[in-house]
Amino acid sequence: MNSLRFWIIVGSVTWFISGLATGLLVSGAFEKPAPDPSPVEHYTSRMISEFGMKPERAELFRLMMAEYQGEIERVKEQHMAQQASEMEPELRRIGERYNELVQDLALSPAQRDHFVQLSTVLP
Repeated sequence: MNSLRFWIIVGSVTWFISGLATGLLVSGAFEKPAPDPSPVEHYTSRMISEFGMKPERAELFRLMMAEYQGEIERVKEQHMAQQASEMEPELRRIGERYNELVQDLALSPAQRDHFVQLSTVLP
């Protein structure tokens, strides 16, 4: 136990473990958390699972919702300096148009009543 080689090994192991722990702590501090899904992404996945959409309908729905998100962003950018009340009518018209598109193109006729029920409950 009083051997120099023993204390060199103990010191080396201690420094190695300290370095490893510090590296893990520092690397964890710089990790970015996964971004939360946008409300439109959340809505899209919820609608696809709620209605059990077939892959081709689900893809069409995803494309429509991506376009919808783009239009919302465009309206937001155009009206950034204006009051929210001035933006509301245009956003409402876009929402109503996409509700009609979803009913007509993404859902089967049997699913439309259920969609109308859900869309009156969802904000």
